[in-house]
Amino acid sequence: MQKTRTLLVSVVLAAALAAGGYYYWQWRSAPSPAAAAGATKGGARGLGGPTPVVAVPAASSDVDVIVNGLGTVTPLRTVTVKSRVDGELVRVVFEEGQLVKEGQLLAEIDPRPFQVQLAQAQGQLARDRALLENARLDLERYRTLLKQDSIAAQQVDAQESQVRQLEGTVKVDQAQVDNAKLQLSYTTITAPISGRALWRHRIGEYHSD
Repeated sequence: MQKTRTLLVSVVLAAALAAGGYYYWQWRSAPSPAAAAGATKGGARGLGGPTPVVAVPAASSDVDVIVNGLGTVTPLRTVTVKSRVDGELVRVVFEEGQLVKEGQLLAEIDPRPFQVQLAQAQGQLARDRALLENARLDLERYRTLLKQDSIAAQQVDAQESQVRQLEGTVKVDQAQVDNAKLQLSYTTITAPISGRALWRHRIGEYHSD
């Protein structure tokens, strides 16, 4: 009798434990009210119709790739522009960092002293040319007189030598005129290449990148 009662109690306890485990498992597996509401709405939307899809034509385009980093910018070419003649800097026609084109005027040195030198050289050339022309005319007259046996041959030779001397003088004068023109052209400072013009020194030296 005692064994039967003990067996019955064991069976009742086992059944109670099994029922408790079952209900605990159902409680852990049940979704929360919010999740259940979301599932219900999603199911309703899914059952209401197909999901809308928007289509656009395929096209090719550039995609900007931006990379941030530290570095040093180095110009492809660097030219230091200096004045070839000494003089007063009277005009600067560019600003710091300005982009300039090849041959563009950058600055100007006072051209008046060089204009005076050019005028002097041109005057000397004109005078010596006139002397040369007169000496040639005299030489032609002396040759005519020599044919007539009116003057000595030595006088003709002397006149020919004078003509050659004056011809050399005229060439020297022409070279001086050309040099004065060249010096005058140096009073205008232009950009040798296209780039960004920068001041490097305060004495009239320029830097073009």
